[in-house]
Amino acid sequence: MSALVKPPKKIFIVQGEEEQQAGLEKSIIDNFNYTTYIPSLNEIIDLSENVVVGERHQELRGRVSENYFQQYRQIKQNLKELMKLRMNKNQIDELYDDYKTIEKVTRRYLVM
Repeated sequence: MSALVKPPKKIFIVQGEEEQQAGLEKSIIDNFNYTTYIPSLNEIIDLSENVVVGERHQELRGRVSENYFQQYRQIKQNLKELMKLRMNKNQIDELYDDYKTIEKVTRRYLVM
């Protein structure tokens, strides 16, 4: 990337597991200060507009109840707060496991 004459508008990271994607994203930001984006599984991006294609996204999101997304958001927020407070590692691990489980189930619903 250091050989690029003009910096890219955005770099999409689509290969690897989540941890590897996050590591690559951090490296790109730290070393080059480029904007990055890690799309969700089956997320569709319109490169001409650089936005998620709305109709398909809404259709997929409609398959999962709003209550389910509220639980997901709450666990994610709780995890962030626990990490800031440096709470008991067991509490963080348990909440993180719940978060990952809900995230996996959510992705399965979105793929259907």
